[in-house]
Amino acid sequence: MVFISGSLTIVFEAPYYQGVFTCQTDTSYQVAKVNFGSSAPKATAVYQYILRHFSELEFYTVESEGACQHYQINPKRQQRMAKQAMTAGIGTKSQQLLKQQYQTIKQEKRRNLREKKQQSKKQKFRQRQVKKRIKHRGH
Repeated sequence: MVFISGSLTIVFEAPYYQGVFTCQTDTSYQVAKVNFGSSAPKATAVYQYILRHFSELEFYTVESEGACQHYQINPKRQQRMAKQAMTAGIGTKSQQLLKQQYQTIKQEKRRNLREKKQQSKKQKFRQRQVKKRIKHRGH
């Protein structure tokens, strides 16, 4: 049986409120980041966003070191944990994974841009060569 644990943390990172979705299973840890805008999101707006757009989120996946806890937690303990999570902010593991995801996307964009530039240079060179041949072809 696969156990899944998920959470949403809403943080104000100037000038926008951002939501960090974390999902942990027995084998992996996933993180996704969403911008909610400049005003504080209300619970109903967040709930509607989850219902409508959760399937569209792109989660960044990393193999998990620890297993997901799959036992029942006392409701009062859950309340205390939720209160601590609200005051603590984003977990450092989430921040590191999002930073790593940002870096990999940045590197991919650079690589794609470099390849695109090389292709355009080759294409321009070929066009110049064809133009040169046409000029010197004669009458």
